[in-house]
Amino acid sequence: MCATLRRLSLLSLSVLTLASKSQFTKKPVQFTDSPVSSFAAPSRLFCSAKCQRQEATACGGFVYGDDGMCHLYNGRNVCEGPATPPDEGQPTSERWIRSVCAGTIGSRCSCPPGFTRCAGRCYRRIGGEVIYATAQSQCAALGAHLAVPRSEAENQCAINLAVGDDVWLGVTDEVTEGTWMGKDTCGRVSPPAAWWNLGEPNNWGDTNDADCIYIHFSGKWADWDCPTLSFPLCQLWLCHREDCV
Repeated sequence: MCATLRRLSLLSLSVLTLASKSQFTKKPVQFTDSPVSSFAAPSRLFCSAKCQRQEATACGGFVYGDDGMCHLYNGRNVCEGPATPPDEGQPTSERWIRSVCAGTIGSRCSCPPGFTRCAGRCYRRIGGEVIYATAQSQCAALGAHLAVPRSEAENQCAINLAVGDDVWLGVTDEVTEGTWMGKDTCGRVSPPAAWWNLGEPNNWGDTNDADCIYIHFSGKWADWDCPTLSFPLCQLWLCHREDCV
């Protein structure tokens, strides 16, 4: 009996120790896919510890339900950032997002090696012009997606990182013509008219094949035929911090 109680005490201490070094922040994020794991948990701290024991790319956040169920989500289905309301269909209002970027060292605002912090996000421009599908694959290999500007600050970051070249963005209307959707799984993108180049979007001469968006070397958006060449601009799924510029 005493040995059992001691083991339980050590387990509780382990959970509390992990919780005291928590890598999670309560935020109004939206998990846009099914959980990778769901199980009964005695507390939110226990749920947090289960997620924290995994790599950030394997568990990017969790929901601890009012029903005592813990739902773990990976790093590729988290919609976070400005104007992202929680989905009321999700099991609870307590959503916790991982706030530590995998592979970072130094300050809390640092990004993984090769990425640059701008407007709260981590970006990386890849050298070499490629078609859109290849650009998506190259970003995915880094645990990222093609950049999806959703604010003036994020759009300016993309322009600055383009450094005068054409760069692919994670925005297409390949599903429904004229409806621009983001590759960040966060739904529709509605760029202001000022972001578009003169006469854009124009389906690249009305060919109806210009389903992909790139930032023109002028710093303005334009639609383009997806099999053409441009530089990939990647954005990490995780690590969004509004107070890091």
